[in-house]
Amino acid sequence: MKDIGLSKLGGGGGEESYTPLSLMRSRELMGKIVKDFNYISIYDDKNLPDAIDDFNKHLDGELTEEGNFTVSFEDTSAVRAAQVTNTVVAAINDVNSRLAKDEAQHNITASQARYDQNVADLDSAESALGAFQQKYGVFALPEQAKAELSAIAELEAQKYAAGIQLQNAEQLYGSNSSEVTVYKNTVDQLASKLGEMQAGQDIKANSFVPTNVMPEVALQYLRLMREVEIQSKLKAFLLPEYEEAKLNEVRNTYSFVTLDSATVPVRKSGPHRSIILLSALLGSAIIMSFFVILATNMRRSRVKFRLDQVRLGY
Repeated sequence: MKDIGLSKLGGGGGEESYTPLSLMRSRELMGKIVKDFNYISIYDDKNLPDAIDDFNKHLDGELTEEGNFTVSFEDTSAVRAAQVTNTVVAAINDVNSRLAKDEAQHNITASQARYDQNVADLDSAESALGAFQQKYGVFALPEQAKAELSAIAELEAQKYAAGIQLQNAEQLYGSNSSEVTVYKNTVDQLASKLGEMQAGQDIKANSFVPTNVMPEVALQYLRLMREVEIQSKLKAFLLPEYEEAKLNEVRNTYSFVTLDSATVPVRKSGPHRSIILLSALLGSAIIMSFFVILATNMRRSRVKFRLDQVRLGY
């Protein structure tokens, strides 16, 4: 299974993964297989948790140097060993697919909430700008002001994306993790830069508005224009994420591709025949030695008893 990663929606390119080993060791997966193959009876265990523990001892997974993940299972039945191994591989994909769907449903809920809020904010900003223009007349901004507005809006979108990554990192790794610290620093740096750019633009507000108006009117107009530009940029950022979340909700996610299915083994994995023979030979030697020593001691005891009888005249 070459691809061992599961991409998560995070709004900024962050990518985490469930490893096949963690999926394979899940109690849910092992418990289902233990029940399906009746390993409680096979292992002669009293309950399901004990059977799962015994099953886990015979199940193994290894990541090879080539990047493939190999699953193996030991059993007293060669046929059952192959069946269980293939079942484990299929179950890894099933669990992976279910986790992806659960996550997609969570992501679409969060994405839709963010998108709906953005649409409402954009409508509100556009309505406020329209009302302002009707009251004071239509103002036109020079190209320099438009370029600055676009740059601020782009920086705001980057800050928003970093904020989403920060939230995801806090849920995944905890608030004290190094990943969270990195995203916090990124958000703080972007917020600081935004504050500087907005303050600098506010100072030049009156020069940006070509009509002779009061400075506070020019500043209000510029801020309304900036809010519309920011919300428009955020909408352009959130809409693809929202559409991707809806697509992932109905998509079957099978990240693991089986290169070779398990086949019925022709040789035992253990114990080896030579070990069995050596163990039997060693055991026989120990038992024979015990009997020789016992017979020798008994013979010596009988001889000593007869000598004592002769010596005492019995």
